Amino acid sequence: MKYVGKGKVAVIKSTILPGTTELIQNENPEIHVFHSPEFLKESTARYDTDNPDRNIVGIPVNNSETQILAQSVIDILPSLLLI
Repeated sequence: MKYVGKGKVAVIKSTILPGTTELIQNENPEIHVFHSPEFLKESTARYDTDNPDRNIVGIPVNNSETQILAQSVIDILPSLLLI
């Protein structure tokens, strides 16, 4: 996280334990730390990554700045699979 850069956004794209994002955010107050869990099945992990059925971005602080930054992350994630 130290190499992300001041004022930048770091997104943890993995399954992590509750509280991990807050811990990393507290250790790195100069960056914005978000969490975007993966919803993958072992047999179709690559397809699931490229064609998500949902995108979630968790934020450690609920304010207008983090909401805007989270939306910018959602906007660049792969498009949702519409069935």
